[in-house]
Amino acid sequence: MSARRPLSPALLVRVVLYLALFLVVALIGFSRIDVETLFRDEAALGPLALIDKAQLRSGRRLYEINCAQCHGTEARTDEPRRDLLQGPPDRAGFFKAVREGRPGMPAYDGLLAAQEIEDIFWYLEVTRAARER
Repeated sequence: MSARRPLSPALLVRVVLYLALFLVVALIGFSRIDVETLFRDEAALGPLALIDKAQLRSGRRLYEINCAQCHGTEARTDEPRRDLLQGPPDRAGFFKAVREGRPGMPAYDGLLAAQEIEDIFWYLEVTRAARER
């Protein structure tokens, strides 16, 4: 039988905080941005209309769990948090910000897979394009 290593206090605190945030978000509920509504006028979305709807649903779900508590359910907030519909940084900048964090924003490296970050990015891009039309 191998001895189990105890969880580091920092990891344990991080896990507990994320679980608490998830529970708060789940209990409060969301005003969901429906993926089908975003695609009502596919011509106005141009090439973004080609993005897989399942990927956008995944991006919406991941955004609601990981981002909405700070950036708002509609991805629009007042300062000091970034209004993500004002145009997220380019794809590389978005990945860097999510993985490494920013002042006041935790790093999600190791918590979100590359595909999950990608899903959130495209969900925000399509949401922004739909709002601009």
